[in-house]
Amino acid sequence: MEEILKVENLSKTFRLSKKQQKIERADKALKVAVDNISFTAYRGEIFGLLGPNGAGKTTFLKSIAGYQNVTSGQIKVDGKTISTATLDTGVSYIENFAKHFNLPVGKLLRIASEVNADFDHSFAMEMMERFELDRKKKFNQLSL
Repeated sequence: MEEILKVENLSKTFRLSKKQQKIERADKALKVAVDNISFTAYRGEIFGLLGPNGAGKTTFLKSIAGYQNVTSGQIKVDGKTISTATLDTGVSYIENFAKHFNLPVGKLLRIASEVNADFDHSFAMEMMERFELDRKKKFNQLSL
């Protein structure tokens, strides 16, 4: 199998301000967002990240995309080591910006196919049907 993503001993910590420590009721100035994750993903595999708010899901995805450096460990995409210095990581991470457009799902998918040549519109339609999404329903009406 072709290895497309390799994550080794990945950790990310953030320094909390006094105000953040108070809000989070933390007794330490460092917050561990990602704690020693290791795994390999092969072409064709699909993964999901599950966890409560603050579990490190977004931090992990931003690190894979090269938007932020990790505290320790290594990320490789197609054999290339990823960091913020990597200009083209081959990975895109788009925060939930669609909520700002509040357009019907069908239109959002059409826009996605127009701006991304690799977007598989037929697969998206198949998933929309499988999950019984109404293409006319606006984004803000969906349960996230």
